[in-house]
Amino acid sequence: MNSTVIAVSRTPHINIYEGLCEIIRTCAELPSDVYLVCPHIEEEHSRKLLSYAVKICPVNISGYATKIPTSLNLLATAMRLHFSHKSSLFLGCDGMGNIVAALASKLTSNPYLNYSLELPPKRERSMSFRQKLEQWSYRQADLIITMDQPHADFICSETGVSQDCIALAPNTLQGPGRHQPSISLKKRLGLNPDAILILHAGGIGAAQASMQLAQAAKSWDPVWHLVFHAHCDMRHEDYYRNFAQLINTTPSIHLNAQSVPPEELDELVSNADIGLAWYDSDLLGYRADLLGLAAGKIGRYLRNGIPVVVKKLPTICSYIEKYSCGICVDRVEQIGAAIAMILSDHNKYSVNAIRCYEEIWRPDKHLLNIRKKLLDLLATPHL
Repeated sequence: MNSTVIAVSRTPHINIYEGLCEIIRTCAELPSDVYLVCPHIEEEHSRKLLSYAVKICPVNISGYATKIPTSLNLLATAMRLHFSHKSSLFLGCDGMGNIVAALASKLTSNPYLNYSLELPPKRERSMSFRQKLEQWSYRQADLIITMDQPHADFICSETGVSQDCIALAPNTLQGPGRHQPSISLKKRLGLNPDAILILHAGGIGAAQASMQLAQAAKSWDPVWHLVFHAHCDMRHEDYYRNFAQLINTTPSIHLNAQSVPPEELDELVSNADIGLAWYDSDLLGYRADLLGLAAGKIGRYLRNGIPVVVKKLPTICSYIEKYSCGICVDRVEQIGAAIAMILSDHNKYSVNAIRCYEEIWRPDKHLLNIRKKLLDLLATPHL
C-alpha cells in the first residue's frame, strides 16, 4: 500500500524550482500518493507535476476575495487531506510551506521533511515573528534537504540543527548533461541563426540587477544579442514594466515574455551561446554569498553545455573557476570583456560546462540517498 505525502507551498510557481520538483518526484516513486497544497497553478506549468501523478489541491490566497490568511487556508487544507487520506509525511516546499508543514506534523505526529532552497533568516534579536517561526520549523524537521555543504553549515549554525538531519541535492534535474544547440528562440525573435545570443533565463527584478545589465549591454558589440527570458508571467509587476520600457528602443536587447513549460526549458536554453547569471549582492546579502548549487539557472546552463558569465560570488566562483566553464566578474561593466574571452575559445568552455555539471551538479546519486532516507523515515515509528 502506498504511503501518502502532503506537500505544502505558498508560491504557485513551484514548477520553476527544479530541485524541488525532483524531490516531489522522488516521493512519488517511493511509491507514495503525493498531494500538493498550494495556490492555483496554470495548467501549462503543472504538466510536469501531473506527470508524476501528483494531485494538486489549490487554495485561495488572502486578499479581497477572502478574509482568511493564506497560511490558515494552507494548514486547513493540509489537515483535511490528512484526515481523509491518512497521510504518512508532510513536505514543506518554501518558507511558509515549511511553517505549515511543521505545524501539521506537530498536530498529527507525522514526520516532516523540510526542503530548504532559500536559507533561513539569521538568528538575531530583531527577528520578526514570521522569521522566528521559520527558524522553529527547521528544528522540527526529521530531515532537511538543502543544496550543498555551505548551505548545510549555515543552517546548522543559525538554527541549531545537527548535520545528521541534513541531506544534499543541488537545485537541478536528474539526468545526464547534453549539448544540442537549437535556433528556435532565434527564429522567434527574428534573429539570424548565426547570431551570438547571450541568455539571462530566470527572474527579472532588482535582485537580478536586470536594469543595470540592460544598461551595460548597450555598450556591447552590436552583433551580440542579450535575451531576457522570464520564468513566469511578471507583467503585473512595476519593475518588469519599467524594465520592458527601458529596453524597448535597443534592437540588440530582447525580452522573451512568452514563458514555457519546464519540459521545454532545456530546448530554449540551448539557443544560447553564453548564459548570464547576475545577483545584487548588496540586496541579497548572505543569501548571494551562499548561492552555490542553489543557483538553478547556472545548473541549467551547464547541463546544456552553455558557458556562463556570473557575478563573482565565493560559492559560485569556487566551481566556475575550478572547471573553467565560465568567467566570474565583479561589475556589470566587465561582462562584455568576459563574453569576448569565452567566444575566443567557446568549445573548450562548453565541454568544461558539461564536465562541471556531471561532477558537481548532477543530483542522481544524491536523490538515491534521499530516497533511502525517506524509506527509513517512513518505516520508523514517529512519536
